[in-house]
Amino acid sequence: MAASHLLAPHRNRWIRILGVAFVMYILSYIDRTNIAMAIPAMRSQMGISASAIGFATGTFFWGYLILQIPAGRLAAVWSAKWVIFGLLMFWSIVSCSTAFVHTENELIANRFMLGIFEGGVLTCTIVLIRKWFTRAERARANTMFLVSIPVASVVANPISGRHAALQAAGQAALNNEAAEDLETFDIRQPAAACARGSTIVPISSSASIAGWKRSGST
Repeated sequence: MAASHLLAPHRNRWIRILGVAFVMYILSYIDRTNIAMAIPAMRSQMGISASAIGFATGTFFWGYLILQIPAGRLAAVWSAKWVIFGLLMFWSIVSCSTAFVHTENELIANRFMLGIFEGGVLTCTIVLIRKWFTRAERARANTMFLVSIPVASVVANPISGRHAALQAAGQAALNNEAAEDLETFDIRQPAAACARGSTIVPISSSASIAGWKRSGST
């Protein structure tokens, strides 16, 4: 009864605390899972094998285990708000650094660090809910918070899939344009060079892509 009386003036905590936590964990879950949409492009552009991709994604959860208990304990004895803020800052930095990953080892290290800083967010949020909601409200608050996990999948998968499809279509268009340029060069460039009296020396015998070398005017 005393706890309910103390929390009664803060009725907007369902929005200010739970709403912010809900959006935060949606972003966390999107950040955790959207690598699945990027795997085909990563394998082709970075030359990483399927086993290496699987190991890199698995290292995320090894890192995820490390800070769950320490971060939750620190949030309980100090300040859940500031612990979550610190984790969000480091998590954002590591997430942004994914754009600079070029090798298998860099990807493994990046996913491991991302797991470390995202792992403490869940336990700190649960501590925050325990501090701001009464015993009778906690079950409902925790349920509403954890609904963010399926909502994140509903939101992230279409967006990430659409982005991956657009990227693949753009790459295919670039490849087609490059092939057309090669065909144009093969057909027209030798004829134009011959019209100017130049000697054309083929440097490749490939049937699909022929290279030509202009060796000066005669």
